[in-house]
Amino acid sequence: GCTSRVIMADFNTVATAAAARIFSPNSSGEEKSPAEVLAQSLTLDTPKIDTAIRAFLSLVAARSITSTKTEVSKPTNTDGNDGDGRVIKCIFSKEGGKDPNMESLRCARALLKAINGETLPDGDDDNICDVSDEKRGEGRDDDAAWVERKVVRMVWNALVSKGHKVSKMLGRKALRHAYPVILERVRRDRDKAKDEQQKEEEKHDSDSILPIGVDPDLSTAFFEEFGSLLYPPNKVGGASNGGTEGDDLDDDSALLWDADGGAAELQRRRGRRVQRGRTVSAAAESSAQEALSTAVSPGLGESGVTIEEVTEEEEAEHESSR
Repeated sequence: GCTSRVIMADFNTVATAAAARIFSPNSSGEEKSPAEVLAQSLTLDTPKIDTAIRAFLSLVAARSITSTKTEVSKPTNTDGNDGDGRVIKCIFSKEGGKDPNMESLRCARALLKAINGETLPDGDDDNICDVSDEKRGEGRDDDAAWVERKVVRMVWNALVSKGHKVSKMLGRKALRHAYPVILERVRRDRDKAKDEQQKEEEKHDSDSILPIGVDPDLSTAFFEEFGSLLYPPNKVGGASNGGTEGDDLDDDSALLWDADGGAAELQRRRGRRVQRGRTVSAAAESSAQEALSTAVSPGLGESGVTIEEVTEEEEAEHESSR
């Protein structure tokens, strides 16, 4: 076999051992391998996935309760956006006696179940025999990303196989690698559910990720928006929320993944609202001053008469002629 296959086998052995050893402390004092260090960092990553999902549940429920009829999420296209590259924000309708809180909760439970039960498959680039030497030598960043994908898969699958809840042990770094697999299943289940709806079939696929009792398009929007919030807006790998890059853009991902629970982001938003209020107030005052100046300036009307030049006699004569 080629040398790269030997390297691959050795790496698999190291990564698998690293995934197994994250459950027990290194009491011997021996130096950990890079794979073990990375595996350990995945388990130390905070906030954990389930914490972020609870925050997203609260965000969607609050947004849905305060929404209007015209704001309800519309079906997404195959890429999960509105056609302009913007991920559609999930909003559940209150019409027909529906409860946005309950629908958000069902979607959150379904998302947790999918994450905790999903096994990650080998990626197309996992076998380094299939990658050219030129590509493998493109740079340390490429090598680091490849190693990270491998270790994430090993750690993730080890947790699932041992019956541990991935959502309670891993955070955003691992989920960024795993979520495309989950989202692919979601979209596949959505298409299947919609096909069954067209055939007027009431059965629910027991293997489907989507929750029972929630419109497939809306539940998919829930999953898709959560996936978009694995990244800050307008960053590589993440979806744009339709704003402009910079400090003026609200960052919902901070509400889910920042260590402070989004406190700093909320403070920034309050500051921006105050600043916008001051800007609007200043603009309104300037506009009023300009209008007043125009009204009292001589020579601007056809008659060229200002307010102060109208005498009481002229005003009385004008009233009697009406």
